Amino acid sequence: MRTNEEFGTGINRQTPLALRRGIDALIAISKPIKSVSIEGQSNLIEIPQNTPVIVAVSHETGFDIPLSIKALGEHLDLAVTDQSTHHSLRSEPNMFLSLKMSGGENYIPISYGWEDGKKVPGMFDPSDALPMIEAFNHGKSIIVASHNPLTADSEGGIKKPKPGYSAAYLALLTGAPILPVAISMLPTEKMGRFDAIVNIGHSFTLAEQVGIENIQLLSAKRKNGEKLTTDEASELGQQLKGLRGAGQVIFNEVINLEVSQGSFPQYDTKQKMGNAAIKVGNSFVGPIC
Repeated sequence: MRTNEEFGTGINRQTPLALRRGIDALIAISKPIKSVSIEGQSNLIEIPQNTPVIVAVSHETGFDIPLSIKALGEHLDLAVTDQSTHHSLRSEPNMFLSLKMSGGENYIPISYGWEDGKKVPGMFDPSDALPMIEAFNHGKSIIVASHNPLTADSEGGIKKPKPGYSAAYLALLTGAPILPVAISMLPTEKMGRFDAIVNIGHSFTLAEQVGIENIQLLSAKRKNGEKLTTDEASELGQQLKGLRGAGQVIFNEVINLEVSQGSFPQYDTKQKMGNAAIKVGNSFVGPIC
């Protein structure tokens, strides 16, 4: 991996060592990962010096975010978004302690909750972005999943992932560059073992969305039990529609970075690879999911 100096003036901050060492250890002891290769590192020179970015990452397995930290941690000072339940000693003590050991200040919670004993993501909450903006203003680049995790349907197939809101919302509020990153988990000749490829794309910015700040104001009003006027409800609907479109743009950039199987030994179907990857992700135990 090249050093910051070899990247010239692009980037000169690093993720805290405690987090990077923790991630390296987790990946090293993860039996499913046979090898890790990184592509597109030269794209990092496009990022202006001292400019934090929003790292929009694929979320096909539980390895995507840890592998992204491994690839970028020497070049960007990263803060990682994760499930809010990890920040509660009562809710998830093991995850809480894992976060503390690798530096709790390096993690930013996104709303999650419990339903019938199962952990589920909450509805999009604009207030989740507030600590991200604070970290961003202190020079942190923020890692955010670009879509919901892959899940299996009732027939064992892969449900089509849906773009997330958070990366797009943060980008529209701040005007910050987005750095797309995709992880490809390619099966090897040995069952249950994968070659991981981290593909770093070109950074880009979203077109301005006038009035994006109104999402926070109107959502807070509705959350407080206040009834929105017809015009306010229409405004909120239009802003969320624009946000969905922006999320789709980011999602497309990330998915387009996935490594084509045409460059590697052929397997029966991508669905098989996806099913195997889901099993790998579900077996991952660490501070990030």
